[in-house]
Amino acid sequence: MNYCILRAVKLSKFGNIAASAQHNFRTRETPNADSTRTPLNTTEGAMSEEEVLRKVKERLATVNTVRKNGILAIEYLVTTSFDFETLQMSNDYLDAGQRWINEIHGPENVIYATRHRDESTFHLSAMVVPIDPKRKLNASHFLDGRVKLSQMQSDFFRQVGEPFGLERGVEGSTAKHTSIRDYYAMLNQPVPQPRAEVPDVPEPTHSEIVAESRGEETQHSLAVIAAAITKKKREAEINAQRQAEHAKAKHVELLSKQLAMEKKGISQLRAAGATARNLALELVLEKLGCQRETSEKSTMKWRTPVGTVTLNGSKFYANDLAFDGVGAVDLTKLIEDIDEESALRLLSTEFGMEQVTAEMVARVYESLKVKVEVAAAKPATAFQLPVPSLKEWPGVKVYLCNTWKFSEPFIDRLHQARQLYADQHANVVFVLSREVGVELHGTNERPFHGFRGQKARFELKHSDDKKVAIVETTLDAISLAELDFKGTVISLNENSESVAGNWANEFRSAGYQVITAFNNDRAGDSLASTFGPFCERLRPNLKNWQQDLQAGKDVAPVLAQSTDEDEDWEETNRQSDQWPRER
Repeated sequence: MNYCILRAVKLSKFGNIAASAQHNFRTRETPNADSTRTPLNTTEGAMSEEEVLRKVKERLATVNTVRKNGILAIEYLVTTSFDFETLQMSNDYLDAGQRWINEIHGPENVIYATRHRDESTFHLSAMVVPIDPKRKLNASHFLDGRVKLSQMQSDFFRQVGEPFGLERGVEGSTAKHTSIRDYYAMLNQPVPQPRAEVPDVPEPTHSEIVAESRGEETQHSLAVIAAAITKKKREAEINAQRQAEHAKAKHVELLSKQLAMEKKGISQLRAAGATARNLALELVLEKLGCQRETSEKSTMKWRTPVGTVTLNGSKFYANDLAFDGVGAVDLTKLIEDIDEESALRLLSTEFGMEQVTAEMVARVYESLKVKVEVAAAKPATAFQLPVPSLKEWPGVKVYLCNTWKFSEPFIDRLHQARQLYADQHANVVFVLSREVGVELHGTNERPFHGFRGQKARFELKHSDDKKVAIVETTLDAISLAELDFKGTVISLNENSESVAGNWANEFRSAGYQVITAFNNDRAGDSLASTFGPFCERLRPNLKNWQQDLQAGKDVAPVLAQSTDEDEDWEETNRQSDQWPRER
């Protein structure tokens, strides 16, 4: 019989969550995983250990109470006792399993769902934060007790397993399951051979029979006990031998089915290539941090750092640049301003090699896999800052002063210090620490917002005071500095608490007083609490520092005009490589 399999593991510590994420994203060695096939794994939701921890903490911040010994997350495994004959059937089964998890827990509580295709049996691993319908952290609502677990298995069988002709395990069974670790150890070791030999026990003498009838210990009775112990040991060794032989035979069978399925999958992948291309462009824009013009999914216009992009099936048109192209690779090259090899590397990282191959199959299927593998193996090129546009700067400066209420002298100071400028698409470019990345803000009616390069901190030194305030966003950092905070201000910019904690330690070791200046809400308080009691808590009067600054400003509109500083900067750029003109 072929069974559907659902397993759930409770995770009560962040360390266990991190370890699970390391296993899921293959950042540590995984027994029996084929590393050459790991790029075929695909993930929805969090894409790294750091993002998993951040998203779990974000969900925990939405509940009133998190008990010290509470279950923080549940990890589900969805698989079967065999592999389906076709790739499509396997994907359909895992789709059904993922829908079941979403229905039970709500998609907002699903941190990630990963399909592992680098092991002998394809399976789905998913992590959820167990928030019950009353908005409480309550794993017991889902898992506690034999009755609930049995009902859950039956429900999973009816909704997921039964439509695929699978069987449910025996209800109330007391069978013991072999752990994944023990099973893999069994596969990787030689088949154990029985070594214990049961000794022959000689017939008792007349005196031994008499002594044993009186309950006395004899050489014969000791020999009987020793023989019984050895017999049990040999029986256990024979059982271990049979289990190992069965496991290896089953593994060979699974590998054979997998090979046959992969051969069928190649032809299916070819046939599905055109359809995959038609669907890929929306997914690519979402991954690149772009937004639809409206919330309607039917809308084909998107806001991007290069202006409005309109989709038409597998084709796209960049309205502001009067540029059209075809496919995800061309779109990624345009949005990220990178070459084809870098685009392939980025897409293979975000979507997995299988989906990239499907997207390109209509044109260069046979050669693409090799190109993606080579591109993915190469280290990323060093990040280069976007080219500044002095032509667009006056308009961007007006936007900063009139929309965000920053003062003109303050913006001029930051511009002169090369901490912000305008790019050729009239985006505001904030230069992040050590110039390893930038934060972009569009300036039109429905502005774009995103990052390029690393999401490092934005650091602004407003005075020589030995104080540093940590805020959530770059806009808050500039706002707090203009509100005359005495010291240095740095922004998280979506980095994790652990990264921010390292920044805090860095400043503290340099003699700075560290101040947490996050938003004036529950999430801000929760974030501040992770830094410990040694940090002073500074709250804005409204929700954030940007709102505080705007509430206190009533200034005349600023008009766009060139300045002497712009001309000086343009001359500097003619003579310097500080802002590279080519990328």
